[in-house]
Amino acid sequence: MRTILAVFIILLLVPSCEKDEGTQNETFWSNERLDQSQPLLSEIPMDLTKVIAVIAFGADLPEVHNPTFEYYTSTSDVKIKAVCSGTIIRKTFNDRFQDYSIALAPKPNSAWTIIYDHLLDCPAKVGDVITAGAEIGRIGTGNRIELQVNKVVTGPSEISVCPLMVAGPAFIIAHNELLQRLLQGQQYSFGWCIKTIVTE
Repeated sequence: MRTILAVFIILLLVPSCEKDEGTQNETFWSNERLDQSQPLLSEIPMDLTKVIAVIAFGADLPEVHNPTFEYYTSTSDVKIKAVCSGTIIRKTFNDRFQDYSIALAPKPNSAWTIIYDHLLDCPAKVGDVITAGAEIGRIGTGNRIELQVNKVVTGPSEISVCPLMVAGPAFIIAHNELLQRLLQGQQYSFGWCIKTIVTE
């Protein structure tokens, strides 16, 4: 059943895949009033060996392109960790899913925000300082978690940036290994970053 779910979700992505060329050198729009220092995702968000399916950044979803890395796991006891240090600036309860979303600012007055959507057992509160690698909760309802990286560009407008664009080597290597495991023996492939940014 798990293999069928993984194959089904990956198959949904295939029609929207496009080659990702030169995205490591992408320059994002800036809002000069905010700290433009780019965050570095240095830690892995969870035990990736428990991931059974993913939806890649930029994949076609109903009405939008996916602005996150969306992970599905085989069990509900997966602990979620902070991918970088920062301060919690928002915590929201998702009524529909009965779990939480938190947003972390890597630096004061940062143009960047790291968002974790679908967390359970999440003790963090607004104003808490979180260190990279610290446990921030447990995977949310439906055994899924979404990792999103946003950047303010003009006024209140934000873009979502593929997490690999701001990731360190350990994060990138672990995600590439996960991708290879999920695609093992398959006749097709896809990348983590189908798009570099999502603006919808």
